[in-house]
Amino acid sequence: MPDDFWSRRIDISCPHCRQTFKVRLRKLQFGAGLVCRRCRYEFDAAPNSDLREVQVALAQVRKLEAQWRAGALREESFQSEVFSNDSTDSLIAT
Repeated sequence: MPDDFWSRRIDISCPHCRQTFKVRLRKLQFGAGLVCRRCRYEFDAAPNSDLREVQVALAQVRKLEAQWRAGALREESFQSEVFSNDSTDSLIAT
């Protein structure tokens, strides 16, 4: 998966003060430690976290990743179909 996908940001709420802030998907992917900018509360974005806010964000990441993969697969299959048609046409023309 290209780096630009994991560079995107999503909203996550601080479990302590409920302030919403943006975090890169990459940080959620690797379970990085996060710090709320408002109250300075520190928490981990680990998949085994008991925090509801983290689980909601991770579910959102999984959904976005599935959508991205589905779009990429459709694009790849479309391109391979176009290339196979182009090569067939060039063989017929020669």
